Amino acid sequence: MNCDRTFGYCTCSPGQYGDKCDKQCPKFSYGKNCRHTCKCHKEHSKGCDSKSGRCECNSGFYGPFCKRRCPLGLYGPSCTKKCECGDGIRCDPVTGDCTKKCQAGYMGDNCSTPCPVGMFGPNCQQTCDCRPDEPQKCHPATGTCTCEPGLFGRLCDQPCPPGLYGPNCQYECVCKNGADCNAKDGSCICPPGFYGAACTE
Repeated sequence: MNCDRTFGYCTCSPGQYGDKCDKQCPKFSYGKNCRHTCKCHKEHSKGCDSKSGRCECNSGFYGPFCKRRCPLGLYGPSCTKKCECGDGIRCDPVTGDCTKKCQAGYMGDNCSTPCPVGMFGPNCQQTCDCRPDEPQKCHPATGTCTCEPGLFGRLCDQPCPPGLYGPNCQYECVCKNGADCNAKDGSCICPPGFYGAACTE
């Protein structure tokens, strides 16, 4: 604070105001006589530094104006702390606590244990419906049964419809000119008079 010797008024330092420069800038203002308004996100920040205007982010947010949420794996003020949860598991952006519901395909205190064979979903609480003699064919996250090439259905007991092939019949055949398609690998069985990979020659 400086005092003007001619007129007797005070020249306040940045961050202060008032006749005697004895008051701090209100929450979202800064600078000389608190003339400037902070550009910080009001819900995601505590305000800004009364001298520089630098935003002070709440836990769970970061960036020059505190507009960005913590990326996966980080938490705390300005997202400077690392989560200790399992791979791919979110933690609370404020406290760092692991989410109570594990990502589909995982279970355990830190959500780092993969589902046992035959189970799937968040916290591995659902039972697979795949063939009982092949429970390992169940996807631990979705519960989808992975059928052998040429088969589809919940129990993998149905042959691929014409024009489809591969595991779960997920691929479309490219055969032309009335050629049959091998349901396992998609290879074309050309009719007489045609040849080539797609029976187009």
